[in-house]
Amino acid sequence: LLQFNGICSIILANKRVAAQKILRRIYMKKIIALVCAVSLFLSAFALSGCTKNYLTNTNPVTESFSNISVDCDTADIRIVRSENGDCKVVCYEREKAQHAVSVQDGTLNVKLNDNRKWHERIIGSSHDKVTIYLPNTEYCDLTVKSDTSDVNISSGFEFNSVSVALSTGDVTLL
Repeated sequence: LLQFNGICSIILANKRVAAQKILRRIYMKKIIALVCAVSLFLSAFALSGCTKNYLTNTNPVTESFSNISVDCDTADIRIVRSENGDCKVVCYEREKAQHAVSVQDGTLNVKLNDNRKWHERIIGSSHDKVTIYLPNTEYCDLTVKSDTSDVNISSGFEFNSVSVALSTGDVTLL
């Protein structure tokens, strides 16, 4: 009897080990299937992000202003002196994420209007650029808000106050 119980214990132990191996294989297959599904999902988003349509929009500014406010997401921002005395804002931007340019209450406003779907924002890098050509050298306030941008301000400009708020990026005075 003792031997019989020992043999039964060994058989039961072997069946438990075999059952555990089967469960491990099943879990492993599920994990592999999940990884493949996530990879395909992310690849689809990456491909949709690679097919962005970029435009160059030139926005002439005819109203007078003394303040400048720029609110972007990831566009690199350049403020340069206008060679011909005309004020304009040139935006190299995505078709579904364009910048609105307006003058309100003496402030030149450049603001991102982002009409992309949530999944179009996940993967992909931005190459957006906003260049502001200014005819004068003296202005009251310059305010720039962005997440990840480089801000370049050409030499020769004077501002009463400058406020630049970036999550990441560089501010360069040329």
